[in-house]
Amino acid sequence: MQSARRQTPRSFGISISRIFAIVLLGALAAACETIPLDSGAAERRAQEARTFEQQGSWLQAALSWDEAADRSDGARASEYRLNAGLAYLNVGDLGRGRDRINRARPGLSGTALERANLADARLMLASGDAEGALNALESLDAQGSLAGDWWKVRADALFAIAQDEAAVGAMVTRERYLAGSDAITASRKELWQQLQRRAAAGASFQASAGADNIVRGWLELAAIQAGDDAAVSRARLLDWQRRYPTHPANATVLGGMLESARAAIDTPQQVALALPLSGRLGGAGSAVRDGFLAAYLESSSESGRPAIRIYDTADEGPVPAYERAVLEGADIVVGPLTKDELSAIATADVTRITTLALNRLDDQQLAPPGFYQLSISPEDEAEEAARRTLAEGHLVGIVLRPDTAWGRRVGQSFTQAFEAGGGRVAATGVFDSSGQDYSSAIRRSLLLDESQGRHKSLQNTLGTELGFEPRRRQDATFAFVAANPAQGRLLRPQLKFHRASDLPVYATSSIYEPGSDRNADLNGVMFDDIPWAVDPDDTSAVLIADLRDAWPGKADRGLRLYALGYDAYRLVPSVYAGAGTPEDGFPGATGRLVMSPQGIYHRRLPWARFENGEPVLLPPTPMTGTAGDGDFAE
Repeated sequence: MQSARRQTPRSFGISISRIFAIVLLGALAAACETIPLDSGAAERRAQEARTFEQQGSWLQAALSWDEAADRSDGARASEYRLNAGLAYLNVGDLGRGRDRINRARPGLSGTALERANLADARLMLASGDAEGALNALESLDAQGSLAGDWWKVRADALFAIAQDEAAVGAMVTRERYLAGSDAITASRKELWQQLQRRAAAGASFQASAGADNIVRGWLELAAIQAGDDAAVSRARLLDWQRRYPTHPANATVLGGMLESARAAIDTPQQVALALPLSGRLGGAGSAVRDGFLAAYLESSSESGRPAIRIYDTADEGPVPAYERAVLEGADIVVGPLTKDELSAIATADVTRITTLALNRLDDQQLAPPGFYQLSISPEDEAEEAARRTLAEGHLVGIVLRPDTAWGRRVGQSFTQAFEAGGGRVAATGVFDSSGQDYSSAIRRSLLLDESQGRHKSLQNTLGTELGFEPRRRQDATFAFVAANPAQGRLLRPQLKFHRASDLPVYATSSIYEPGSDRNADLNGVMFDDIPWAVDPDDTSAVLIADLRDAWPGKADRGLRLYALGYDAYRLVPSVYAGAGTPEDGFPGATGRLVMSPQGIYHRRLPWARFENGEPVLLPPTPMTGTAGDGDFAE
């Protein structure tokens, strides 16, 4: 049944009493109309209701369930009416919710009747009778198909009567009955919202001596949240994190709490930037410095910025430069830049302060406390490529890499992440990085030499010449190449020549030279890169244009290092506060940054494919939960 709203222009002069009469007559006519039974229409309305529920549009869902019930009879009508009542409860309309549930009850049985009985407990709780709700729950199944809802109602009722420890315990127990990580995360957020409401009401959150460790952690965190002194709260939060390193709140609420506490206290007064600004790496260090200062200058008013002191690690040495920065009053050190410099700082016997290093320590070397690591690591890009190939359905492939230490690291990173996600690298072809003919590595990887050998063996056996067309291996469905732009421009056509033109080719940012007009030979190759290279937003595009004006002919080559410096400055506040990153990551110029519990920033990167010699943005990599995602767990 549909009705249309009509607006009556004032010039018509219709009286209020006349309008009221028309509306009343319409309402009476509608009340007298009998809605015909129609199973097809009922199911369409039911499907609409389910869609509205998925969208969280509970009032629209309730109205659709009502209409579906009116067009149905028997048990189906009762179930639809029950669904309408539950939807009304979610809107907060207790009267209609109670009415629909009571009307549905005579026709319900089994799980549907259990849902109605559980709704009665919800109604009691919503009406202010928490004790009655708890009593009603006692007669219902706490472990059946509705267990998740049962424990939620129990927790809400316990919170209502200030039994906070038992309420938190009920929410923790509830997680056993929830399906999937999203549902568990949502439940933890609901728990935290309840604790915040209790904190606002003056709760003290004292845990008993025998409290479960997870429950105790939630209560202690809520007590910290209730504190007024931001500096004290931050110190207590960091201590809480040390004592509860595996608590689920680390992944859901702690990062935001630390960030809020940091924002409420003084930011660092002095930042030391320690980079190689002379010698062989002077150009790289200067690019990072310029990106850092660009972010500094655009960040805020001059009065709100920290003082910046810059130290040349190539001139002084990394350890003396670090020591001098500390002696001269730095609150945080950003840098150094190379792996060797990082290793020297990490192992030196020096007075340490919070440090944001701009590279990554080797896996076997532990970082000291307060030592965070941000890098444009090729290993990250190789792992991202592994995630992409798996997400796109590839389970077997080949790897082609140069005979260099860099090639070995990138190839190993891809292989480890790909095989950890369930894939298999069928062959790794290593080519001469100083040469231009990669045929040998390609032929071995594609088993073309074996095909040639079988042909020769058969000819010898038969004693006659046979026509022959070599066949490459059929199990591999893609190729991952670790290569620079010059190597990539040779690899792609050689793969085509060796009968692998149909293989999708994945690569890392090393294959892309921004600003080059020689990328046509790379058409079809897919690669991951920093957002500034393939997907800059409007603000970033302006900065990149300024960079190109300042460094004609050099800006594109240093773009990734410039972005590294830019991100480093923007991360200083959260690093100084000891905070993590938001659940969906920090949107950086070098990628979407996600910090691990070890203080290492990992990057999620956009993807592009060469078309007509230009990179064209691809849809993001689906999050499959494979290929080394455990390394990113909070």
